[in-house]
Amino acid sequence: MGVTAIERRDWARESLRGVQNITFPSFTPDLSELDEEGIRWDVRQAVAHGFFATLCACETGLTFDEARRFVSIVCDEASGKLLVAVTLLFDSLEQNLAMAYHAADAGCDLLQIGFPPNYYPDSEEQIFQVLHTLARATELGVILYPSPHYNFERFHPSAFPPAVLER
Repeated sequence: MGVTAIERRDWARESLRGVQNITFPSFTPDLSELDEEGIRWDVRQAVAHGFFATLCACETGLTFDEARRFVSIVCDEASGKLLVAVTLLFDSLEQNLAMAYHAADAGCDLLQIGFPPNYYPDSEEQIFQVLHTLARATELGVILYPSPHYNFERFHPSAFPPAVLER
């Protein structure tokens, strides 16, 4: 890949300034499909209210195909006006990788990396390997999602092992 870790950090220091909002998927009145115009309106409102970025909330009960379409709509509408992040909280590493690749192709700027709901690593090394795989899959910026529901307190009381971050 063409972007170094130092270049990513420099980009983040320069670009990640302000408040990021969250864009939730909107549905048609009968809830049968995504409401593309409603989603686009939400993105335009984020721009109008001065947010520097928006996070696509894909972990809201969408199918994987709906999540891909949702990310595509948000990226298309935000193009050049707002940075776009997507949370990787799908059911498997393979799905998270697939969404990372799609996000890069669609025009996202950032990946917020989490773990599948059933993820229960046996070691800090396993945590590192998943993070490393996802962070290096694309040239997108990375935000870590260190939620206490991963039970990483087993490794460090901060709920996210500093040794993993230092690597």
